[in-house]
Amino acid sequence: MIRFLLLISLHFASGDFDDTADLYFPTCPAFTTCPIACVANASLCLEALQCPQGATLCSDGSCSVDGTTCAKDLESPCTAKCAPVACAKADDYFPNCFEQFSELYDAATECAEEEVAASVKMFTFREPGFVFYYSWMSIVTLLILTWCAFNQRIANVVGSTKSLNEAFDDEGEWTQTAYRTGLVGNSIYVLVCLTFIGYQVLLATLTILYYVQQEAITFWKPVFEDEEQALLAFIVVWMVGIVWHFVLKWPYSVRSLFLSRCLFEDAMHIAVCAPTKSMGDAPTSTWAERTVPHAKYVVDTIMGAIYSDVTRTKGHGQIVYCPVQSENGNRFFYFRLRRYTFDAEKGTFFPGQCSVEMTLGDMVTARAGLDSTEVENRMTQLGPNYIRIKKTKISTTIAREFSGAFYVYQCFIVWAWFPLWYYYMAIVYTIIVVIGGLSVAFFKYKNEVSLYKLTHVSGHVEVLRDGQYNMIDQKDLVPGDVVRLKHGLAFTDMIVLRCDNVVVDESALTGESTPVSKTGVNELDKDVLYNPKSHKRQTISAGTTILESSGTENDIGLVTATGSFTSKGEMLRDILAFERHRFKFDSEVQIVVFILFVVGIICFILTGFVLIEDSWIYGWFYGKLFDLFYLGRISISCNLCIFACSNVWELSASCSIPIYTGIYVFAAALPALLPTVFVVSVGISDNRLSKKRIACVNSEAILIAGKVQVALFDKTGTLTKQGLEFTSARSAEQWVGEGDEKPFVGSRLATGMSCCHTLAVSRDGSLIGNAVDKIMFEASGATITSIADSKKSVEVAQSVDCEESEAENKKIVTVITELDGTEINVLKRFDFDHHRMTQSVIVTTRDGTVVAFVKGSAESIKHLCRQDSLPQDFESIVRRSASEGVYQISMAVKTIDPGDIELHRDDIEKDLTFVGAVSFKNVLREETSSVLQQLEEGDVRCVMVTGDNVLTGIHIAKESGMIKPGSVVLIGSGINELGKIIWVNEDDQSKLFPETKSNVELAVTGDVWTTILQADRVYALSLVENIRVFGRCTPNDKISVVATLSDKGYITLMCGDGGNDCGALKTAHVGIALSDAEASIVSPFTSLDKCITSVPEVLKEGRCALASAFASYKYMIMYGQIEMINQMVNAYFQVTFAEMCW
Repeated sequence: MIRFLLLISLHFASGDFDDTADLYFPTCPAFTTCPIACVANASLCLEALQCPQGATLCSDGSCSVDGTTCAKDLESPCTAKCAPVACAKADDYFPNCFEQFSELYDAATECAEEEVAASVKMFTFREPGFVFYYSWMSIVTLLILTWCAFNQRIANVVGSTKSLNEAFDDEGEWTQTAYRTGLVGNSIYVLVCLTFIGYQVLLATLTILYYVQQEAITFWKPVFEDEEQALLAFIVVWMVGIVWHFVLKWPYSVRSLFLSRCLFEDAMHIAVCAPTKSMGDAPTSTWAERTVPHAKYVVDTIMGAIYSDVTRTKGHGQIVYCPVQSENGNRFFYFRLRRYTFDAEKGTFFPGQCSVEMTLGDMVTARAGLDSTEVENRMTQLGPNYIRIKKTKISTTIAREFSGAFYVYQCFIVWAWFPLWYYYMAIVYTIIVVIGGLSVAFFKYKNEVSLYKLTHVSGHVEVLRDGQYNMIDQKDLVPGDVVRLKHGLAFTDMIVLRCDNVVVDESALTGESTPVSKTGVNELDKDVLYNPKSHKRQTISAGTTILESSGTENDIGLVTATGSFTSKGEMLRDILAFERHRFKFDSEVQIVVFILFVVGIICFILTGFVLIEDSWIYGWFYGKLFDLFYLGRISISCNLCIFACSNVWELSASCSIPIYTGIYVFAAALPALLPTVFVVSVGISDNRLSKKRIACVNSEAILIAGKVQVALFDKTGTLTKQGLEFTSARSAEQWVGEGDEKPFVGSRLATGMSCCHTLAVSRDGSLIGNAVDKIMFEASGATITSIADSKKSVEVAQSVDCEESEAENKKIVTVITELDGTEINVLKRFDFDHHRMTQSVIVTTRDGTVVAFVKGSAESIKHLCRQDSLPQDFESIVRRSASEGVYQISMAVKTIDPGDIELHRDDIEKDLTFVGAVSFKNVLREETSSVLQQLEEGDVRCVMVTGDNVLTGIHIAKESGMIKPGSVVLIGSGINELGKIIWVNEDDQSKLFPETKSNVELAVTGDVWTTILQADRVYALSLVENIRVFGRCTPNDKISVVATLSDKGYITLMCGDGGNDCGALKTAHVGIALSDAEASIVSPFTSLDKCITSVPEVLKEGRCALASAFASYKYMIMYGQIEMINQMVNAYFQVTFAEMCW
């Protein structure tokens, strides 16, 4: 096909000219007529370029023979006055022409260039326009440096920097520096902004002037008559511009450079220097991770000296310039969602603090509400009740994205493509950069909108102020307000003062899917200090949803925290202050970029000043341009032949060969699209996860998920089903045996099962509370009712010698009716405490006796009971049950005097009498085994961290396949005198030492782990990667396990169903909460289907995104290196690949 096209072109060419041509040219080079040689007179023509004897040389280089005369209309192809005569044409192979007649060609070319140069107007680059440019850049740069030196060092205002008292963060030192705007600073800032805009206009103008000089644009009069001078002007502006722009990217913001220091009384902006939180970083072990911080410090030191910056510090930290606002005469600013108010007496800003009453008794007293004056004072200190995250505009996100340092680099690279007739590549490059930048900006905007929706709420509440209830906007709430609890979203953190029946869904905040019943403050605990953790049953957190309430004065709460001071606000503040986990790649990619930068500079110099010798200006851009003048009918066919044989274009007529060198070599060495490949792959994976009902609030975690090495799982509700199956109840009296399916009616164990819980009845009659409590209560056969009867309350109060007025105010009594019809009145409840591992209740029994029932783990109850009340084989039975996968709750009782119900919980939960144990069966989820198998096949180690008995955990681990069949399991039962763990066999309790065999698995309790971690951290680090099951773990134990694995260098994943897993979910590199709350902020991922199949899905997408990003990253770097070398070779030989290769 190609040969056919070439023959057609030869046919047309031979029809137009009368020169020699080999129409078939079976091989290259072709036999053709040589280009015309131009000389000053005919005597200078070489012998081979002279007409035969008797022939006359015509003006066009042809020879007239046989006495014929030359045609009068012939024109000489030689237009230069210094070489007007055309030598006779000669036929030869194309390369031979240049070998034989190169001297004549070079002399004619040099003569023509000198003639053109003499007639073309040349710039000296000292013309007024150039002088203005030099002066403008010099003056603006000098003004910037002078201003920085004067503002930061020479005229430094004493007292403009002070410590910032941040009461809720103790990591590092916080400082605040006062700044204000001024005429001089604003003027320089305007000049800098004009320079930024002017540079883009100037580069565009110079590009247009180049094409005007090339006569591609004809409606403008040429300014430059010489091509090299047009390019030289572009080069000067480009080089100065890219350096100037990059140097100005070092400050935190250009605007902040031109703020002048001042006292805090006059401050318009406050520069807050605050530490950032980072946890679980991999240990610094590679040379890259050790080198990068030192290199950054050197660069920061140099740039700090240039800018006279005395505020930037070494290490992790964040400096943010916050505008000072004024409202009703009060001055304040916001930083990390918190309001900082100016204290005129101390002359500085302080974080807003307003604590409500500390004891429960004071809180009950405060239910009279606030007056308007106090509300105004608290509003001044804390600000409105909202988390101050502004709604992001897409235009703002795009502008912020394109102002990044790498986009500055991309912008100048694009400009470099425009001159020398390569504008089409510049257009293609611009489209790629713009699409990539818009994609990145869109993903960031999507995440910012999700965060805004998470924090932006609206609504009205009924609040008690000045002695009466009024409906107000929720943002006007302040700590100390008394509000009516109504169905809907909770806007603040509150403590329930009293309630009939309040049920709250806390899944959006904790990930806990089970609704929680709330109770009012017990007035008998008036001297107890309020603690949100120990009084969870009385606490309602902002962001949770009240599912049920009466909406009357019987359900009221006291606001304890608003805005960023709420538990939801604190979580968001942690997110904003959190510095993403750093990885080896983060440091190494900076080293790679630096190496590419150095290589690009070296190759740029070689190409522009060594490989291309004729003109460094063309070398800087593309290389030397040279013109080949072809005459004769076969010039076109010869070009086609050369292209077909060597895949290289030789352009005829006055076409130039663009040789991609100079700056393009540098651009190829350091691809400008590197950052884009990571974001695009993450966005695709994020979209796929959302289709699988896996919500992601932090897309950066997707890439981290691709590197997960250890996956930690909670047991109950995660590996096993949410509920348990009741199997038996074994009373102390009937301890021998397997236990009864139903507890003996009338026994103390049956009474304890019916009343020792925190269940409540909803309006539709269903039970609200812990799933295990529900199962235990249903097994007892009892019923529960809440009686809102003041008369009944008085009767109960009289039975325990309480004041009738207090009982009347309470108006609510929980009554348990046992299977035999006996009523039990609940007097007081203590919620389950993860640290105590117990939950207790005080009741009046059928005979009027006041009894405290306590339930909890076997280990905790054992230590609280009198040893003579425990069966002799208690421990062996408990161990056997646990090893069989039985979840066991032990029950104990204590008779107390009616007047002692105000005793502290520690006094009540001691010297107990053991009454029995209730057994439940953990049922494994259907998908658990297959999920764990997938993870193990994917080289992800699976670990269990559970609050249950370690033997139960081992049983579930074996059943699920986490512990392989045939493995020997050793349990850390305690610590010996040498500080080492005592390892025992799970079956016969014989003491062993862990062997380094593949079939040995280790398991420890939370107490043993915490002890060894505190006593010998090195020993703990050596063990943590080999432990398969952690049992009896408190929430803090789970956090320490995750953090220790992270410190060891592992990338960790935590999967749990919320509640006591919140801390571990946040600490892990990747957290997956099993919750139906779409906006859960506990972890970056939320499985809306509450299924652990989401774990491999997240890891698959993470690995997919990571593999795609790395593949694109390697492709772009390798492509750049190949293209860089190719361009340098082409520059040397003055050829280029065909444009279709692009």
